[in-house]
Amino acid sequence: MSPELKRDTSVDAVPFIGEDESGDGIVDRVPVKLYGPNGNLISTTHPLAVRQPGSNTFGHGEQDVTTAGTAEQLATQDCREITILAKDGNSGKIFVGDSTVSASSFGAFLRSGDSVTIAVENTDMIYIDAENNNEGVRYYYV
Repeated sequence: MSPELKRDTSVDAVPFIGEDESGDGIVDRVPVKLYGPNGNLISTTHPLAVRQPGSNTFGHGEQDVTTAGTAEQLATQDCREITILAKDGNSGKIFVGDSTVSASSFGAFLRSGDSVTIAVENTDMIYIDAENNNEGVRYYYV
């Protein structure tokens, strides 16, 4: 059994959220204790840097489904999460899912003005399909 890393929850060890001053994506610093297989304390680290997946930027885009019944992949962009909003002018449903998304197989469906937020490492993990031609979504990511 290998050593186990646990968050230090003692009174004097309070985690803090720091700024990403260097631009390297490391923003969280959390005190932890490392325990051996038999439960004995091996070491204490104050703090441990935790790298956040995705990018440190905010962006947005839009995607339409040219032909209803055809899954369309969102453009590639590193992110932590994405919020997808069905366009206000849509008259039918938008289906959100993976590469197999369809009207009968989807993770979520959106009506005009609806939104869903999903934690992903890249926007290109998301595909959309639509009930009607030339309807789609706007999205923003961070």
